[in-house]
Amino acid sequence: MPVAGVTARKSGWRLLPEISATRFSVSGSLRPKLGLLLLLVTLIVSTALILVPFFTSRLSPPVQSSPPPHLGLNLHKFLASNLHLEEHDNLVSSPALASLSIISLVDATGGNTRTQLKHLLESGGDEKFANVTMGVYNQLYVDKRWATEGNMGVVKEDFSKPNQARANINNRLKRTYRNMVEMELSGLGEDVDMALIGALDLKANLKGSRGKSELETFHVSPDVSVQVPMRTYLGVAKTVAGLDSQALFLPLDSSMTLVVLLPNEGEKVEEVEQKLETVGLKSLISLSGDEVNVMIPGVSAETELDLTKFLKAQGVTEVFDRTKIETNIFKSKGLALSKFIHKVKVNVTDNGEASLAAVNVRNKLKTVACNRPFIFLIFDKTSELLLLVGRVVNPDRK
Repeated sequence: MPVAGVTARKSGWRLLPEISATRFSVSGSLRPKLGLLLLLVTLIVSTALILVPFFTSRLSPPVQSSPPPHLGLNLHKFLASNLHLEEHDNLVSSPALASLSIISLVDATGGNTRTQLKHLLESGGDEKFANVTMGVYNQLYVDKRWATEGNMGVVKEDFSKPNQARANINNRLKRTYRNMVEMELSGLGEDVDMALIGALDLKANLKGSRGKSELETFHVSPDVSVQVPMRTYLGVAKTVAGLDSQALFLPLDSSMTLVVLLPNEGEKVEEVEQKLETVGLKSLISLSGDEVNVMIPGVSAETELDLTKFLKAQGVTEVFDRTKIETNIFKSKGLALSKFIHKVKVNVTDNGEASLAAVNVRNKLKTVACNRPFIFLIFDKTSELLLLVGRVVNPDRK
């Protein structure tokens, strides 16, 4: 069965209260008190050597040099840095979909394989994996040669016939969610034993329009510009410390919010992407700021990727290793995950309705033009679930 949504909870650590140091005085007859002091120190040190390991092993959390990065922001940074994208390509990924896919692997594995996967999920910080209400498909596939332990939620497919396998998977996807984006699945071949396939298709409308769209210049690079339709909306702006960019908040349908990270003049979008994981997600999506006019093109992107390299870079290796994987769904040994396919499509446009209140105050506010490459995030305000992270380099491309 495709996974619709999962709720995850994470507990924190409580530390022992700090105990203030005891003050000692050696006034008066020094030698007797000094001897008593040395004896007392010896007893304290001896007791500490016994008790400190006992308590710390039970009460202290694992020591980490730094908090693990947020899954979604780290995923976007990795993809932006390691993909050989064509010049001026847009990009989008879904932390929510990646999390659901990883959760399905957690359910199918055990031992250290499961531990590695759960650690990656825990790097999501305080976000809650609430039910996803858009078109989402998430399914674990196994080649029909392998025998499974009963009905474990996996689907058998004949990967020795790649073209037919692609057609079968897309047919199941379409039956599950009407008008769902079609997947290319170019990485599927005869050598695939197990593949995790996830897709997310989001269509949303911007709210608070302040008039009709007009053709404006978008500066793709210092040497390339395109004319694209842009529209002005009522939004909220704030400066994000450490990112050299301005955060612009625009309301979408269904309690969702679009956050645009617009690099400062002279800053490159790639430089901002490298700093993303250093910013706390809660501070990034905080809605506090000043009202502004935001002139922006439509936000559209479509990306299909194999996230195998990303998971391995995060320390998730055993699930891909036939000699080390621990799983509870197969009767025999010798197979491992071959593909982790992640397909995301987003299309954010205008609902065609202009807000009368917004039009009345249009001329009173500063206008911020998103007329150069920017990063975008889409999250649900109610659950603070980060749904999508991407970038728009050229609005003329999907």
